[in-house]
Amino acid sequence: MPPRRKRWALAVTLVLVALLVVPLAGEAFLRAMIALGVERVRDPGLYADWFGDDDYWKLHHRWVKRYPLPGAASHHPRLGWGRPPPAVRARVLSPVLFLGDSFVEGLGPPERRLPAQLDRLLPGHDVLNYGVGGFGLDQILLQYREVRDQHPGATVLLGVLTGDLDRSVLRVRTGPKPYFRLARGQLELHGVPVPADGRAWLAAHPPELSSYFWAWLRRRLHVAAAGGDPLAVAHRREEKQRLNARILEALVGECRARGAPLAAVVFCSLGELDRVRWRERFLLEQLGRLAVPVLNSKEVLAAAAAAQGRAVRDFYDPEHQHLTAEGNRVVAAALAARWGELTRP
Repeated sequence: MPPRRKRWALAVTLVLVALLVVPLAGEAFLRAMIALGVERVRDPGLYADWFGDDDYWKLHHRWVKRYPLPGAASHHPRLGWGRPPPAVRARVLSPVLFLGDSFVEGLGPPERRLPAQLDRLLPGHDVLNYGVGGFGLDQILLQYREVRDQHPGATVLLGVLTGDLDRSVLRVRTGPKPYFRLARGQLELHGVPVPADGRAWLAAHPPELSSYFWAWLRRRLHVAAAGGDPLAVAHRREEKQRLNARILEALVGECRARGAPLAAVVFCSLGELDRVRWRERFLLEQLGRLAVPVLNSKEVLAAAAAAQGRAVRDFYDPEHQHLTAEGNRVVAAALAARWGELTRP
């Protein structure tokens, strides 16, 4: 064989060996480190996407356990998890059902949370906090179906975080959850009743990734394709948009069929304050398409920060990455100032 052909043959052989050996060695290394409990490799975000991969949350409940599985007291067979319903005042007031996730439920003393602050600014209304931490837009729709008959004639205020769009495609997050899939353009509900034993569900539904090395590589490629911005990863984006557009249509349609005034407030995560990404843009476009009056909390907070010579992130708790009591006050004041406009029939 001529020397040149020999060099090419050797190069091809080395490449093939590398393609075989590197994945095997990488897989063996990762599995060994995982078995030894090395925290740096037991990060679910290395192998799956927080924003829409069931495997992320399955690995989270196996390794990290920051979000504990719902116990018997918080398990809900139709919602996945929940909390006790808010107290209703004895005297009759016009109720407002404030639906959402933890940005609505709030952190810290109840009187500093957004629904309570809005309640004080709307003396003719009883603002009821139906926010539940970890809910996606799918569970928010199901929550409305759970409580609407208890409050006929109530105004609905939808508090939706951009990340709630991602949660709609998940089968598990804080725990096993209900979820919708589209069948011939219509919503089909799956996963109900939600099993009470989250540990047993996780044991029966282990992570679907077959290789940590290839999952790690795929995750790196997804982030690289998004310019290094995890918030801009396109993984399952079209699926999320189709599904959540239909969920929003269902929620708006059901409110209007009952004659319930509906308005929305959009929340952005701390990492989304620097620019408008697809989730924020999609939500505002869809709410506009459905003619739902909306308050963009990011714009309200930015205006307040500019007036005070501060940064918008000052209104977020850096540890929990939710609005502070002051941030809630700013948003509540903006909602109260526009209440008549937002809830006009």
